[in-house]
Amino acid sequence: MREHHIVFLVFGISVLIALFVPTGVKEASRQTVVVYDAIEELPEGSVVLLGADFDAHNRAEMVPQLEVLVEHLMRRRLRVIAVSMWDQGPMFAERVLRRVGDEHGLEYGIDYVNLGYAAGAQSMVRLLKDDIRAVYKTDFSGNETLNMPVLAGLEGAKDVDLMVDISDNPSGPTTYLEQIQSFHKGFRMVCGLTASAVPPIMPYVESGQIEGYIIGLKGASEYEGLIGVRGLGTIAMTAQSVGQVAILVLILVGNIFFLMERRRRAV
Repeated sequence: MREHHIVFLVFGISVLIALFVPTGVKEASRQTVVVYDAIEELPEGSVVLLGADFDAHNRAEMVPQLEVLVEHLMRRRLRVIAVSMWDQGPMFAERVLRRVGDEHGLEYGIDYVNLGYAAGAQSMVRLLKDDIRAVYKTDFSGNETLNMPVLAGLEGAKDVDLMVDISDNPSGPTTYLEQIQSFHKGFRMVCGLTASAVPPIMPYVESGQIEGYIIGLKGASEYEGLIGVRGLGTIAMTAQSVGQVAILVLILVGNIFFLMERRRRAV
């Protein structure tokens, strides 16, 4: 077996062990706890607008966030209404909502709905603010929304109790803030973000317009710890951490053998 084969083998075994024995992140950040508290304090039956505003190329970071947040929302028996400004977001929302909904014995159209993608970004959200059925006459599956029980008593996005926007781009949450919160100061928002999306939204966090956020796999793993589940975030973070340690150890061992070999040749 050649040297590079040994390196690949050690690295692969390390990651596999981590996948089967996940530990995750031991302590949640303050921002992650803020998101948890915002959802936890909502009374049963409250309406949550869920934004699935990300593309497939960022699914490794965003889907673990989506899964753990939907798990918490449905565990709390909150009405979940999923929307998206990104055309690939709804397919991920559909899979997660259906699976988690089934696990909790919830019924589609009564307890939750995936309205899907709507084009227009700023103009779409502006209309969504006052009339959700004008934007979404049918849901992601083609069902008419007019008499859906999950939308009962809801005129527009301005009427929801909380928005949870899972976005790989800062333009996601800022669009909702500009088009809804600018007109309705009581519009509450928390976010799930990639690390690169955090700096542009920090002014909104500091001003209180965005109450809190979770970041990438680390944020998903922290959140899983708060609600007591071992999900994709915990598994991926453990594998990532162990893999990084394995790389450092291999580099150290490689350098030791290199120095020993150089010394042997010098004798």
